[in-house]
Amino acid sequence: MSSINVSTTFDLPNQFEDLQKQLATGSYYVQKVLDLVDINIGLQNHARIEKPKELLDIFPLFYSILIRFDNVSITEHDQAVEILLRLTASEVSEARPGIHLGLSDEDRHSHLNVIKMLSCLIAEYIIRFDNDQTNKSPDVDMPPSKKRKKAKASKTNGESSLTSDSLRDKCLKGLCDIIRSHIKP
Repeated sequence: MSSINVSTTFDLPNQFEDLQKQLATGSYYVQKVLDLVDINIGLQNHARIEKPKELLDIFPLFYSILIRFDNVSITEHDQAVEILLRLTASEVSEARPGIHLGLSDEDRHSHLNVIKMLSCLIAEYIIRFDNDQTNKSPDVDMPPSKKRKKAKASKTNGESSLTSDSLRDKCLKGLCDIIRSHIKP
């Protein structure tokens, strides 16, 4: 995956798909959407990523996962969300104290780019998970019977099952963490 110049600006797109085009000189864009094999390999290679600034290099991986949303497994979505949330927690804790206190313009610009990228990805995940759940739910919501609730609980051994709803909720919490951090440009 290609590295980008730190002076490149991440502009929030009107449509998520617009990130495949360079909207302005010096703005960040995704040059290539990865195929499913490259997505799987990328998730394995970056499962332990810790430094938020590395997001600048691997943004195309997360972008590709979202573009190919329906073809990516729920487990891979879970992996991607976990990585994004870990990066979010790390970036918020790193940027919050320093963003207003003596950072160089380049470092400040880099932190703000990462925050915008994380926010964009997490917000798009919320939209896609919400749409996924809406498309799968029946027109009339019927509460599950007690037998079905017990059967579902026994299948998951009391653990929460991996669903679009649970992943959307994780993303909502991550986006709230960014908002609560009071990081301003």
